[in-house]
Amino acid sequence: MNCIIKKKAENYKTVIIYGIGVYGRRCYFDMIDSGKSNADILLAVTRPNDNQQFHGLNIHKLSALLQYREDALVIVAVSDKYKDEMVDYAKGLGFQNVYSPMIKLNDYDCIKSNPDIDIKKEIANWYEVYTGKSIDLDHPKTFNEKIQWLKLYDSTQLKGTLSDKYLVRDYVRNVIGGQYLVPLCGVWNSFDEIDFGQLPEKFVLKCTHGSGTNEIIDLKDSIEYSALKEKFQSWIRINYAYACGLEMHYQYITPKIIAEEYLQTSDGSDLRDYKVHVFDGQAKLIQVDIDRMHNHRRNLYTREWEYIPCSILYPTAPEVQVERPKCLAELIRVSELLAKGFIYVRTDFYIVGSHIYFGEMTFTHGSGVEPFIPETFNMEMGSWIHLPGEKEGK
Repeated sequence: MNCIIKKKAENYKTVIIYGIGVYGRRCYFDMIDSGKSNADILLAVTRPNDNQQFHGLNIHKLSALLQYREDALVIVAVSDKYKDEMVDYAKGLGFQNVYSPMIKLNDYDCIKSNPDIDIKKEIANWYEVYTGKSIDLDHPKTFNEKIQWLKLYDSTQLKGTLSDKYLVRDYVRNVIGGQYLVPLCGVWNSFDEIDFGQLPEKFVLKCTHGSGTNEIIDLKDSIEYSALKEKFQSWIRINYAYACGLEMHYQYITPKIIAEEYLQTSDGSDLRDYKVHVFDGQAKLIQVDIDRMHNHRRNLYTREWEYIPCSILYPTAPEVQVERPKCLAELIRVSELLAKGFIYVRTDFYIVGSHIYFGEMTFTHGSGVEPFIPETFNMEMGSWIHLPGEKEGK
């Protein structure tokens, strides 16, 4: 456990963990390891699902916990990308003790140095800790369970290459064409190699080997270089194979930093990404994330663009009319071309006007622990993943 977090938490009877994604879950288990009980911990997000729980604790709306404003410690447990905004939000609600620590995700140093470690057992234990559910990796049923199976038995070097945000560009160019690629501004082995003078006023800087390690630069002259350097030096050291649930295909990626052209809509509205879940080469689900920076919600649609009243991790926004993309048929076509030959992959795209831009390929969505409401949808999506030896539709 981070000793600084532990020491700080000792001074407070109540600890509010704000954010319950990967970082928040890590913080929760660190609190438990340090001697805190569920009675001492409150879990909060900006906008929870109805009746959402984690390890027997209700997940509250942060604004519903104002009675703790003066006495509780609020630990903002999110990636650096969202941390500043969430700290400001918590302080704006009047919370007096807001803390945003660096939370360690890499829990598997022992596995890297010990080839005799039972990876199957480690994955099963990790899954039970993070979901509160046991798993039979020999007979997985749900989507999340089958993602664990794929981690264990299908973490190939090819998946690592296609998860690399730089190397995947060659694959996209060869399979569907370079016109779908966001223009590249540069690639570097380290932050110190970047010549910012050669970059445009607006661009997106990202690491090639993980998730959430990117920074939108919308005004180059306003960059705080020391803070930006600290972020990227921290991010580039993370080995994502061992960061959250043993997503072992990430071990094949050599971390780099790339800059891509800044995409924006004509009216200045949020740029939406369309995440197409493809099973055995067939697109079956399209996920649209809405207002990720302020009030993150997630709508799900069939390939015919019929709204699905279910949620995965984030609440749905049925009142938000996400217009059926005019290029939907093309979006599905290119998704299926990229996904050909894989049991499961999520292919992400941006749509600017009528133009489709490739984002990334993800083989272990949410590391296989994102909660489903209702749970029956987790089972239904699991039936779409046909593992070797399974009968289709069984």
